[in-house]
Amino acid sequence: MIELHAVGPDRLQRIKNPLIPGRSYKVGRALEIDLPVLWDPHISRYHVRLKPEADFVDVERIAHAKNPLFFGGAEVDKCRVQSGQHFVLGSTAFEVMRIDTEPLSTVEKPMEEMTFEAKDLKKVRYRDADN
Repeated sequence: MIELHAVGPDRLQRIKNPLIPGRSYKVGRALEIDLPVLWDPHISRYHVRLKPEADFVDVERIAHAKNPLFFGGAEVDKCRVQSGQHFVLGSTAFEVMRIDTEPLSTVEKPMEEMTFEAKDLKKVRYRDADN
């Protein structure tokens, strides 16, 4: 299966969307669109159409989109994006990733992010606090 990772300039601007082969998706800022990217003012309301297959995604700029589609550092109207490659709309990069649908082995564990408040960290004793 293919997954689309959208990465904006702010670290909180991240989206992962699985893409079903054979289905068509639209990307833009409109709320009613298949894959909305609301944080980027340089993305048109209806910007590109995606057509995923098993190992790649065909990306085509929608005719009335005001801003360009970039792939491989060049402005293009359409492109074929393989797994591990990316395209850019506005200030947002979209990476195509092939994901395995098999469960993770016991060796592979997903990364976990945790946050702590300063008051909780002050309660923790360190062996070598100076370093």
